[in-house]
Amino acid sequence: MKSFVALTAFAGYAAAYPFVLEELVGRDDNSYGRGTYGSGCGNQGPGNGGYTWPGDKGACGWSGYQCPTPKYNSSAQAISQKRGNCGAGNPCTTFNAQDQLVSTTGNNVFKAPTSNQIRGPCPGLNAAANHGYLSRSGVTNNQETIDGLFKAYGMSADIAGALAQLSIEQFGDPVTQQCHNNYESDASQTRCDAALLRGDAHSLVVSRFTETYVNRLVIGRGATPGNKRDAGYTLDSFTQDYTCKSQWSIDKNPIYVSNPIYVSNPLAVILNFMSNHSADNTQGWLSPSVYKSFFAIQGEYPNLRWAKGQERIPNNWYRRPSLTPYNNALLVADLLTQYAAYPESARLRCNNSRVGTYTQGNAASALSELTTAGLIGFIPAAGTPVSQLSGCPGNLYAPKGQDQLY
Repeated sequence: MKSFVALTAFAGYAAAYPFVLEELVGRDDNSYGRGTYGSGCGNQGPGNGGYTWPGDKGACGWSGYQCPTPKYNSSAQAISQKRGNCGAGNPCTTFNAQDQLVSTTGNNVFKAPTSNQIRGPCPGLNAAANHGYLSRSGVTNNQETIDGLFKAYGMSADIAGALAQLSIEQFGDPVTQQCHNNYESDASQTRCDAALLRGDAHSLVVSRFTETYVNRLVIGRGATPGNKRDAGYTLDSFTQDYTCKSQWSIDKNPIYVSNPIYVSNPLAVILNFMSNHSADNTQGWLSPSVYKSFFAIQGEYPNLRWAKGQERIPNNWYRRPSLTPYNNALLVADLLTQYAAYPESARLRCNNSRVGTYTQGNAASALSELTTAGLIGFIPAAGTPVSQLSGCPGNLYAPKGQDQLY
């Protein structure tokens, strides 16, 4: 039986890159007008290649918010900063162009989705479908998901298979699928919390993307200071971004909840699967241009725009080696490294119907409970009760929207 696989997303330097033209925190993207929206996830906004919607001008625009300085453990932070974009332990030590070059020609040439093809809120799988590594229809099955994501990204069978199964269990039929919020949790890097925009956790908020795009750039490995071409993003800088975005949700969303099944997974997935693992940098490097390509962002800063459904695998892009696929063990190691370095990034609880009512709790006991319950990484156990989320009203917030056809 075919089932919809929700098209969901998928380090050593913490100093902000010095060439940034201007601070974006506290600004909205003024190039976007107010679109129309309904109550569902798959809102149809005006335009193609310049989708507009209320997020940047409404509850989720990055307006006036100053990210607090994250608390960190200095010795653990040093370990976090030494990670490449290939996972804890920096396992990607070889380069094989024939194995790693991802084709974007022939059967894998980019084709934008048609009006009857399904795409979801997260870029990695959208790009895979747009290049034919998954069915271009957006409707696929377990084996195609496992094969296609390994071919496109070097994703292991345990993660790809769990993604597919979890999508079947939680999303089911493409017409009745649930929102992005039930897949990734609140505090998305680029999407709004569902509760703040009538259930729309699907549409990209340009000002949120831009905050990351501008303020999380770091100096590349071995880069000459001021050399813009060496700027990029790391697991460590994205961890700091997640800590900021989750604090924003705590401050803005009265029913913010950090779903333990997906907590922090997306930032690890973005870096490990979207980074270019070239001969010059076998551990991987995520440049601004590659980041934009995968997230369907067009234009130049500060005039960025979201081209809905146009997620692309860049030309001349090399995935991680087949000998070192990213698997659940590496994902767990990345999460534990992150939590040790930045304890506040272990968001495992919720607000209790009022903003600012979040309590961090004991991260060690929470991680132990989640591991026992099988909820760490991409191991699906959606029905398992977790006492860390008892009394979380947002844990029951499951908005349903239109089918995501565009």
